[in-house]
Amino acid sequence: MPVYGRPGVLTGGKGGTQTTVGFRFVIFQYDERRLRKEYGITAAATPYWDTHMLFRMLGKIAHALAMAELGKGKFTPTLIEMILTGNPDSFNHIGGDPDADDPSNALHELGLGYQRANGKDYVVATIRLFASQKGPTYHVVVGESLESATSKFKRVLFNRFFRNARRSPAG
Repeated sequence: MPVYGRPGVLTGGKGGTQTTVGFRFVIFQYDERRLRKEYGITAAATPYWDTHMLFRMLGKIAHALAMAELGKGKFTPTLIEMILTGNPDSFNHIGGDPDADDPSNALHELGLGYQRANGKDYVVATIRLFASQKGPTYHVVVGESLESATSKFKRVLFNRFFRNARRSPAG
């Protein structure tokens, strides 16, 4: 899977292009006989890597996550045209973390947070596909936050407390 630098909108970069800074191989293990028997799958191929489709998919995941977690009216969506038409002008809203993360116990990882850049507060989704296979981390700037500083602080504090409480053993 391709590895990208930080989203251009956070670093002052222009839209329309995103430079690949590396590539991380994700090895899938599957049972060919089971796929054929249970699902009728006899062959699969990936003839080329389509960055535009990857960015659209990451945009869809990020936008859906932000809508589910924050709700309508909490941010100004900036990815809708890219999602619907594939217009590359918003590609500078998508980037990644070139540093390799350790494998995770989860197949995929999703997170939502805030980032201040260029005098604005942005809602940023963090997406790591195939985290259990050391897949790369992607950051998607979903839009400008419309929440007050107090609301954002409460949300971040609650999520950190809640996430840590879920990880603690019961008892």
